[in-house]
Amino acid sequence: MGLTSDIHKLEAKSIREAISKTNGNLTHAAHILGFSRTSFSSILQTRHPKLLVVAESLRTKTGNLRGRPRSGKVEHSKKAIKDAWQKTKRIASGARLLGIPASTFRDLLVRYGVLKS
Repeated sequence: MGLTSDIHKLEAKSIREAISKTNGNLTHAAHILGFSRTSFSSILQTRHPKLLVVAESLRTKTGNLRGRPRSGKVEHSKKAIKDAWQKTKRIASGARLLGIPASTFRDLLVRYGVLKS
């Protein structure tokens, strides 16, 4: 399209990288990008709602203060998996949205009863 489209894509890429670096912690991602938490939240809700699903899928349940997964693996919540499926209805697109391999996304859909094996 045009310059606006290119800027939107670049912004989405930068946000996705910050969210990934912080394991879905939106406050930390906002600070990395130089935004306040409220401004960042507004940007996500208005311009990049799909990245909210990505952030939700990256959040892990941990017992430490640094937010690192105990096992070293990123866990995807059942809600995030189902939300990605509802938004896309395609295995490849849902996997890309969450940043995981399509085979992993399919396995999780089967595990959570969304798809039959």
